[in-house]
Amino acid sequence: MNHSFIMFFVYAVIGIVLIIFSLRTIGKSFLCTLEIPVTCINVKQRMHHDHDRNEHTMHYAATWAGYVNGQYMTFESKSYTSTLHYEGEESTIKINPNDPSIFLEPELKLSSYITLVFGIVIILYGIYSVFL
Repeated sequence: MNHSFIMFFVYAVIGIVLIIFSLRTIGKSFLCTLEIPVTCINVKQRMHHDHDRNEHTMHYAATWAGYVNGQYMTFESKSYTSTLHYEGEESTIKINPNDPSIFLEPELKLSSYITLVFGIVIILYGIYSVFL
């Protein structure tokens, strides 16, 4: 098998994985249409180590709480981001009105579009490097 086709395959797989993950979050933005006010009740943190730069950075995942149809609910982030939220901080999140356990944090929507574009660019670069 030709080396350039192996590289194309690697770029294609990476690009497709990035696109799939970003489309999952973008798809949630179409389902999550009801904005509710929430308060941060907990912040989990973990250390991220960048081996290339030998740097350590903290990443955070907030737990939000608010009322949906008069019922108090909590919403725990599954994604760690560099955005630091504080306990007591007020914000808004969007939830799925049919299933309030599905929610979307605002910062994830923008990063999903960036990831989608990056995935497309990686696939196009793979095509360019093999066929042009």
